[in-house]
Amino acid sequence: MTLRAVRLALMLAAVVVAAGCNRGGPRIRTLATMPPVVMGAARVNADIWIGSWAGLTRVGGGRTELYAEAAGLPKGVQVRSVFPQGDTLWLATNLGVVEFSLKTARATKVWASKDGLGAESVRWVGETRGAVWAGTIFGISRLSPGSRRWTNYGIAQGLIQDHVYALGDSANALWASCINGGLVRFDAGRNRWEAVASDHGLGNKHIYAILATPNALWLGTAGGVNLYHTDTRAWDATVCDDGFTDYCVRALALAGDDLWFGTSYGLYRRNLKTGKQTVYTTHDGLPDDEVTSIVSDGKVLLVTTRTGLSEVTLPR
Repeated sequence: MTLRAVRLALMLAAVVVAAGCNRGGPRIRTLATMPPVVMGAARVNADIWIGSWAGLTRVGGGRTELYAEAAGLPKGVQVRSVFPQGDTLWLATNLGVVEFSLKTARATKVWASKDGLGAESVRWVGETRGAVWAGTIFGISRLSPGSRRWTNYGIAQGLIQDHVYALGDSANALWASCINGGLVRFDAGRNRWEAVASDHGLGNKHIYAILATPNALWLGTAGGVNLYHTDTRAWDATVCDDGFTDYCVRALALAGDDLWFGTSYGLYRRNLKTGKQTVYTTHDGLPDDEVTSIVSDGKVLLVTTRTGLSEVTLPR
């Protein structure tokens, strides 16, 4: 697809749907539809930045604008996750980690293997504990402030498997998911990773999403939702045995008493006190049933699906 065709395909939608027509339920509004595959989003002030296989898209001010090769991004880039830090967006892509300036709306640096990055196929990027961390298909990479080269961690440094999909910070520690390996914890004192025992707990070793809270990790796996208590270092047997769904969970968010999670078959809302569970799909206003990411500010959810972006106003 040409850049012109992609731009023509990006459009704003103005449909507001009352989910399930239930009083007190969430309101779902589609903000943008676009060519697949949409992977993630982040809100920065009045703008929403969306990563997709077409590049980086900004939605705001009544406009939808695509940033790709002309904005300094590598040709053929697929943006898999977006992490805002001050005036910079950190982008995890299939061609490395990209620094994107919000001031100039251009990529200022593309970090690749030549810069020490463990692999150019990056699943996750973010800043925590004074450094930028990247989960790649060949391990975890860390960029310290002022450094021009990445430090890498692989199996020799404690990872169970090299393919790392996500990271999270909880209970004064950094955690990561190793595909087909499970959960690992970073021991800063030893500068290495250690495996978290999955016996009597983790239901599926393919972890695609980590939602970190101060004392726990909610995990989206290929077989549903799991919960690990980081303060007591124990799996929650009730949640892990149930899983809330048999579908693959790729996105998670907490809002009040509700856990929201995204699958290929809709957006789920589970009340953690009552156990009541509701699913929202294209019939309720989502652009697509396949949910790829969820971002919550406590009042509104930004939900990316395979073909677009929705805003879910949470019930009071």
